[in-house]
Amino acid sequence: MEITAADVLWWEQKLEASDSAAVKRFYLSFTEDPATRAAAGGDAWCLAPALGQPWELGRLLFLARVVAADERTLWECLGPRLREVFDHRVDGWNEQSAVKVVHQFLTDGVDAAARPVVAALQETLHAHTADHVKPLPDTPAVGGAPAAARDELDGAVGITDMQRGNDYSEGSIVCRRPLPPFATLLRLPRDRLFCVASVRQHSALGRAVAHCAALASLRENEEAFLVLALLYERDVAGAASHWSALLQTCPPGYPTVPGFWPLSDLAELEGVDILDEVLQRRAQLDDFQAQLGALLPLLLPALRAAGGPADLTLERLAAVFATAPLQWARATFDSRAFRLNVDGQVVLALVPVADMINHQNRSDVLTRRVEPNGGDFVLEVGAALTDRDVGRELWMSYGPLQNWELLQYYGFVLPDNEHDKLPFPLGVDALAESDDVWDRRRWQIISHYHLYDAGRCWIARSGVPSAALRALLRVLVAQAEEFDGMERDGPFAQLSPATEGTVRETLRQTVACVMDLFSTTLEEDEEALLEMDETGTAAADDSSQTNMRLCLELRSRPERIALAC
Repeated sequence: MEITAADVLWWEQKLEASDSAAVKRFYLSFTEDPATRAAAGGDAWCLAPALGQPWELGRLLFLARVVAADERTLWECLGPRLREVFDHRVDGWNEQSAVKVVHQFLTDGVDAAARPVVAALQETLHAHTADHVKPLPDTPAVGGAPAAARDELDGAVGITDMQRGNDYSEGSIVCRRPLPPFATLLRLPRDRLFCVASVRQHSALGRAVAHCAALASLRENEEAFLVLALLYERDVAGAASHWSALLQTCPPGYPTVPGFWPLSDLAELEGVDILDEVLQRRAQLDDFQAQLGALLPLLLPALRAAGGPADLTLERLAAVFATAPLQWARATFDSRAFRLNVDGQVVLALVPVADMINHQNRSDVLTRRVEPNGGDFVLEVGAALTDRDVGRELWMSYGPLQNWELLQYYGFVLPDNEHDKLPFPLGVDALAESDDVWDRRRWQIISHYHLYDAGRCWIARSGVPSAALRALLRVLVAQAEEFDGMERDGPFAQLSPATEGTVRETLRQTVACVMDLFSTTLEEDEEALLEMDETGTAAADDSSQTNMRLCLELRSRPERIALAC
């Protein structure tokens, strides 16, 4: 399979449709030599000289990693060495996404003559996926005992349920039989999804809201509409609900999600914005319930007309939509819902069975999609599932989430999360509005090289400041006589020893200021965790101790990044 003009066009279109395409094009053609940069012209991929050469997996993965890079990943990789950086694995989410792009390229419109070569490339891609995307064999299960799993659908997956009466236990899905690479793991009729379209069809509440003009405000808010429908199906429709199987697998509570913690436990969430977010969301929920109270007298007759129970009372409806149930339903969507492209429209949906799969950065699931024109919901694996995988828990990456995001929405943290970052606050936005000539020159350099396109800065898990962060600091502290050189050659080359020393000192002082937000040191937090391990004080029946452990684990990650700096 040789590189053709059609291939170049395929990759050009993928690049153009990707996040931050203009930034990628700029840096793909960026070199220290302006003449070389001009010679590259519009061929951002530099594929034109390679026409007629055979495709190799390394080249395909490079292209796909760039295409798959989101704004966050791209900022961490900016600089003259961008091509070299993307020659290698960047992080688990980008690699998983890149494998998906390469697989799509190898299956799109392949002619008969190229099939043997494509098959060989696919085989190499399979091996790469098994080595770099598939969960490691020693990944500990978090769900129930796999031996207790019950079969689901065609037997490809099994379900382990939460322990009855234990809100701290986890359900999961497990492998029931081997599967080849890129095979279908789970297929569900679209009708089984819990989304706006199906709720309008199968739920009395959905029909009532759809046909009552006075309830238009509920129709316009997708999440609010689905939250109410979920509670109605759970507490009113019950066993007769179209989604009774889905409702049976929803956890009865979310005790490790900070939204359910007392304020005394929330106070331990230092150095992150979870506390403010939790309080804001609680206030929003109170406001929503107050507004809902005025709508219930309108909803009740609409429900009866739509086929709801004739004996349903206003008092019972108010209890169904009380604060605690609303909080539970919102947490269910936060932690279990998918955002899916359904016939060109992004929709929020709960998906039976699939919503029980737990998160790891390395993933068994490569693709989740809804097939077009009324088609099914499908989960596909990346690497093959072998006889060795039968009986073990299966995993899916929810995305490049930091531990504070995992804790806020899902109620857990990963012990060594590759996506964790240390915030690095910088006041850059004011430069754009400044009348000072030096500030304007600074902003022009920053804008030209896209150093602040993400709107924030951070230091990644390695503790090594990115080239973009160093360049940004260089622009901010450069001396007057250094501006002409930066404007000509770019901000990535080192400046005078004095300026570089100021860059290093700014890094040190800013990291120290961030760490001042924590009342404890890494050593103290690690000692507290060790004591919990030795004494067993974080038992599942002691919610405050469990929450404290989560806080300690959350704090220790940015503390380690700061120490590495």
